[in-house]
Amino acid sequence: MTPTFTWERKQGVLIARICGRIDSVAAYDFELSTNKNVSDDEKRLIFDMQDVTFISSSGLRVCLLTAKRFNHPGMAFGLCSLPQLVSEVMGISGFDQIIPIYPTEASAFGAFLGQSAGAVQEPPQDEVAGELSTGTSPATELPPDVTDVRTAGTGAPATATEEPRNELMHQLEINLRINFGTMRDSIGDITAYSIEKYEYSEGVTLSPAAKTKASDEVHAALWLIAERLKKHRLQAISDMFEAAEATLKGHR
Repeated sequence: MTPTFTWERKQGVLIARICGRIDSVAAYDFELSTNKNVSDDEKRLIFDMQDVTFISSSGLRVCLLTAKRFNHPGMAFGLCSLPQLVSEVMGISGFDQIIPIYPTEASAFGAFLGQSAGAVQEPPQDEVAGELSTGTSPATELPPDVTDVRTAGTGAPATATEEPRNELMHQLEINLRINFGTMRDSIGDITAYSIEKYEYSEGVTLSPAAKTKASDEVHAALWLIAERLKKHRLQAISDMFEAAEATLKGHR
């Protein structure tokens, strides 16, 4: 579904109604639409995300850059009507700790126009289910001795029944390489978003040299986690095959 961005003004408040999936590609259109429709003298802006089905770290970065524009006295910015999946992403990324998030458009209007106490922040999620900005399920803490099934084995020749499994495992490895090619882009997005978030929350602006150094270090740290995740996923797939085979033995 191609995302859409509908803009309207109510009681002096500019509202952007965002609909669809805001992945890395759509985030570019999101930023263009925001820059086109939000003038330099705009005072109040709400992003209504009721119909957003997914938001990547690139999309979060657009929201954060917009928040920076409104981080001045007499100005206000916030998000409202977040679906559960989007709300979970906001919690995981820490976005909900620095940007006002309102449960409804009415509550956002109330806060902006001084009719209520203010933003209602979503509580952090201890357990989150659903798709993250990387496009994968959330990773659990991995044991340090995870075995990579690509190198595991006894060295014994494969039997006839093992050959289809080995072929499927090989195909899954290819798929994982493709998925992790996509993750490379996502890691870049997360790195850029995290640096913007750090600057915003700390009230600092990194020099170009410091930003480059920080970007390299964050990128390297994220790739370590990605590699651990790859090994964990392959091991989990292998365990599934073994569990299925063990269960079926009881039906002979």
